[in-house]
Parts: sequence; C-alpha cells; structure tokens
Amino acid sequence: MTSHKNSTSRSLHRNSKSRHGKGRKTGFSLIEIAVVLVILSILLAVVAVPLATQVTQRKVSETKLALDNAQKALIGFAASNGRLPCPATDGTGGTTNSLGDEAFAVGSGAADGICARFVGFLPAVALGLSPLDAESFMVDGWGIQQNRLRYAVWGSSTTPINSVLYPFTKTDGMKIALTSKLADSTKKFLFVCQAAPTGTLPTSSSAASSNACGTAIKLTDKSPAVIFSLGANAATGGKGADELHNVNQDFVFVSHNPTLSGSAAGEFDDIVTWISLSVLFDRMLQAGKLP
Repeated sequence: MTSHKNSTSRSLHRNSKSRHGKGRKTGFSLIEIAVVLVILSILLAVVAVPLATQVTQRKVSETKLALDNAQKALIGFAASNGRLPCPATDGTGGTTNSLGDEAFAVGSGAADGICARFVGFLPAVALGLSPLDAESFMVDGWGIQQNRLRYAVWGSSTTPINSVLYPFTKTDGMKIALTSKLADSTKKFLFVCQAAPTGTLPTSSSAASSNACGTAIKLTDKSPAVIFSLGANAATGGKGADELHNVNQDFVFVSHNPTLSGSAAGEFDDIVTWISLSVLFDRMLQAGKLP
C-alpha cells in the first residue's frame, strides 16, 4: 500500500515537472519581449525614413508634372487667344476671389489687358486644368490651400512696347507690339535669379532694370510668365530670403535646388518654372497669331 502511494506521488511529481518545463520552453520573459520591441522599433525607423522620402519625392514629381501641364496650357491659351491670361486672385490684399478664373482690374478686360494683379494664382478654370480645390484653384502635389499654384505675368502701366501697354495680356497685344520689339535685347520682362537679389527691384507697375538679379546668377530676364509652387513648407511659410522673395509681389523670382534651414539663405523648397519668350512666339506663329 505504501509502495503504491509512493509510486503515485512520484508520477504526479514527474507530470508537474513536465508541465512546468513545457511552460518555461514556450513562454517569453519580460526581458525577451522588451528586446523584441526594441528590434521592431529600430526596423520600423529604418523603413519609415525611406517611406517618408518616397512620399516627398512623389509629391515633388506630381508638382513638377502640374507645372509642366500649366506651362503647356498657358502657351496653348496664347495660341488660341492671342494673349496670356491674367492671374487669378483669392480675395486677399484688396482683391476679389476670382474662384480660379483670371481676374481683370475693375472696368478692364482682355481688350486692354489690365489685370487685377500681375502676380497671383494660376487661372486654372480659364485653362481647363485640374486638380482643383473647393474654390477652383489648382493645387500642387501637397494638395492644400496654401499649396495653390502661383502665376505671374509681365505687365507695366509705364512701359509700353511699340506703344502697346500690357502686350502679353491684351488681345493681340503681342501681334501689335511686334515680335522684333518684344525680343529686343534692351527689353526686360520677368527675371528669374539663382538667389534673392539686393538693391532697388522692379514692381508690377514699373519696368525691370537691366540686371534686377544684382550679383546673383541670372537665369532669364525675358520671361513673359512664371509659374511656381511654394513646396512642402507652404503651410508654415518659408523664412529664408530666397523663398520670401517669391511671394513679395515684384517681378523678380528665385529658383535653385532645395536647401535646408541651416543654409546661408535659409530653407528653400519652391519649385519654379517659366515660359520662354522664343517658345511662346514659335507656338503663336504656328497658330497664325503673330505676323
């Protein structure tokens, strides 16, 4: 009887050890779980950086495509109408909200070419472009209100070309002004520089000086129109001198590769393109809009 009890006890003891042994083999300690979590965090961080870079690159690519489409649409508009459209306005700075359409000054129109503003937003409605936001303004790859595409066209109330004021926005203004007069090397229109210029700069109502880029490298001084995006930091607003110059309502713009906030001129992620005068003339000649 005693032998049977001892045998039963030893059997239960072995089963108990077996159960506990299995538990130790299949379970995880808090230290092991913590190690796994650390490893997962590192892996996620490694993966997240390339993913964020890919998302940014995709938005940049979408924006460049939108600007390219805008450039083509503007040239097509000129080939059809004999002029470039006026910029759209958003209701700030004393303007009305043109809801994505071109905006002329009060009492003006295509017959005289006087725009409400010569530096504003891309008139996507007039050009038939998309995607548009809730107020019919075209947006870039970031797709928010602050990222509406910007547009500037040259116009001056004091500088006629062959006696024609506002030749680029006036119906047949370029035809009347003559391409030879517009292409004259002494005539300056919109400037694009590689850095913010210093000194006295042109405004929307005055002629540009012979070198409004100052000591900065000049990319062009004869563009009739510039189209640009304020880039990824549009919502927070660029603080660098170069980015600030693109929104100061004059006729000089800055374009260069992206830079970080710690660079000499501060952060820059604007994406800028422009219309070549010769390309515009060539397309309008083909369309019979120029002599």
